[in-house]
Amino acid sequence: MAEETTNQVSVSAEQVVATMHAHPLAYLVYYLGGVFIFIVSYWYGYLYTAVGLLVLLVSEVLRRADTFSILEDGVSRNFSLFSTKRVFTGYDKIQTVTVIQSALDRILGVGTVVLITAGLEEGTIQFAGVMKPYEIAKMIQDRLSA
Repeated sequence: MAEETTNQVSVSAEQVVATMHAHPLAYLVYYLGGVFIFIVSYWYGYLYTAVGLLVLLVSEVLRRADTFSILEDGVSRNFSLFSTKRVFTGYDKIQTVTVIQSALDRILGVGTVVLITAGLEEGTIQFAGVMKPYEIAKMIQDRLSA
């Protein structure tokens, strides 16, 4: 039997510094919307029950499909649902690290870490809805200076 070769890049466990998903509090509006539709379904029919449950389910699946990773040699964002999109940049390409928090985000303890990069088509990588965004930004900035 012939040995198969692939062009996939594998990331070993030693290279991963931190891996995270968006925190459920970042999707609070969607969860509350699904619960609201589910409760309203009591008066308007069972179709709304299914819609409310579908909103809750889709919100959670989308949250878990988005993965942020801080690696030894750079940062990456993976979105894997039906297809996969991976954006990676090395620390040498990161120009600016910014943390964005609204008033509600500060109360909930979540935020967005924005990495402005050189050499990427999009120009930015965003870690949206992560807990303790200033700690994550500091982890990245420490690796930039190293």
